[in-house]
Amino acid sequence: MKKIIYILLLSLPLNIFALDQDTAFKAMKDEMARNIQKLQMTGFAKPYFITYTLEDDRQATVLASLGALVSNDETSAKKVYVNMRVGAPQFDNTSFGSPRPAAALAGDGYLSIRSSLWLISDAAYLDALENLSKKKAFKQQRNITDMLPDFSSAPVVNLREEKNNEIFDRGYFEEVAKQMSAAGKDFGRLKKLVVTINYLNRQKYYVDSAGSSYYQNPVKIEIIMTTTLQTRDGFDIEENSSSVYAAVKDIPPSNELIQKTKDFAAKAAAFYDAKKAESYIGPVWLEGSNAAYFFDDLFANKIKNTRPFWQDNDNADNGAGYLTKLLGLRVISNIFNVYDDPSVKEFKGKTLAGFYRVDDEGVRGKAVNLAARGKLIGLLTMRSLVKGQKYSNGHGRGSVFFVPRENPGNLFFEPLQTAPDMKKALMDECKKLDLEYCIKINNYGDNKFNGYKIYTKDGREEPVYGMETYTNTRSLRDIIFAGDDIKAYNIAPDYMPPYSIVTPSVIVGEVEIKPTEKKPSRPPMVPKP
Repeated sequence: MKKIIYILLLSLPLNIFALDQDTAFKAMKDEMARNIQKLQMTGFAKPYFITYTLEDDRQATVLASLGALVSNDETSAKKVYVNMRVGAPQFDNTSFGSPRPAAALAGDGYLSIRSSLWLISDAAYLDALENLSKKKAFKQQRNITDMLPDFSSAPVVNLREEKNNEIFDRGYFEEVAKQMSAAGKDFGRLKKLVVTINYLNRQKYYVDSAGSSYYQNPVKIEIIMTTTLQTRDGFDIEENSSSVYAAVKDIPPSNELIQKTKDFAAKAAAFYDAKKAESYIGPVWLEGSNAAYFFDDLFANKIKNTRPFWQDNDNADNGAGYLTKLLGLRVISNIFNVYDDPSVKEFKGKTLAGFYRVDDEGVRGKAVNLAARGKLIGLLTMRSLVKGQKYSNGHGRGSVFFVPRENPGNLFFEPLQTAPDMKKALMDECKKLDLEYCIKINNYGDNKFNGYKIYTKDGREEPVYGMETYTNTRSLRDIIFAGDDIKAYNIAPDYMPPYSIVTPSVIVGEVEIKPTEKKPSRPPMVPKP
């Protein structure tokens, strides 16, 4: 009987025990009204804009290794966040000092929510006053006169999304994870094969002092495959593959997931006989998700946080917001238009993780044209504006400690011309340059990766490991081909809101690659069992 009850519980929606919407909103609005009227320290200004955000999370994690279950856990957490603006719209405490506080809820009831908001509001107000004082002193010390307003108004929005009907069957995904990871048994050269399935069902409530409110119920599922091996000549390699879904319905059936794991394991095992990379300068092919991670690294991460914190002096090429200095200039190949549209919920049947209707400052998310034929023509903005922008386009999204920053929703890289056969286009380009081979990246990321030599004579592919490079935004302008294989890829960075990148595969005309300086490791004294 206990086993039957356990199985039934595993199959229930993870948001079945969530907060009552009306109770949550009433508690948030009542405490907001009280603080608008009464929250003021004698001799100091009252806050002129307050936001409350409540997140009610249900999470599940299934982890399996080489066919055996390691863990199958479910957790829940409720947190409230406060954003407090003190001063005036022209100059307030934001973009300076520590982020706003967060507090865990002790329970689901009306009084529990109000009590948490009461305590955190008091702390946030004191922090805001302190940061405003420090910001004024910093302004005076640096003699800063050229300033933009810290706050822009926006129409009031009141929106409640429907509660999702997602069902995450932990029993089912436990079996799937075990069968997926069992693929590692067929490849003796792999040291391990671990499969992790993470599920997050979040109910999100928002209220601000201007009268806006919303309710959202997004979902994030991440399936991660990780394997390690040691090459014949002693170099340690770790390969990872991550797929992010914004709806359970988008997850492929178990047989496809198992086959995908077998293919992943086979590709990884093939690197046992791989040779170390050599120095190379020439075209590089970024296929599928590698193109998405390439654009994430060099475009998405550079267009975030368009208005840096006051204390930030380093806005170099590798810094967030770098592209904002290049408004009106060509920042990407002229075969691309780029735009961001958070209102798009699906692309070719896949739910986009970057879909939302209202951002974390109570502003409707709007479509933004970012680049036309490669030239940067627009920016992502929030209530704190940047030069040349007159209003928020609804891209203030919470990041670390839920501080709203300019973050993408759904980034579309739209090619104006495509090459239907990317391998042929790559080989033809290599022949023009009298190169014996070209490079196809296998796992783009952190400027260190493995990949394949593609020989121009016969198209033969040979695995190589230990490639290192320093790619910068120049590589965006060096894209010479785009494929016709446009797909959506959901990106879920740590401590950041998820977003989506819709892109084809690309070929970058020139990339400099150097062999790693990492030394071989000693093989295990006793072979793998």
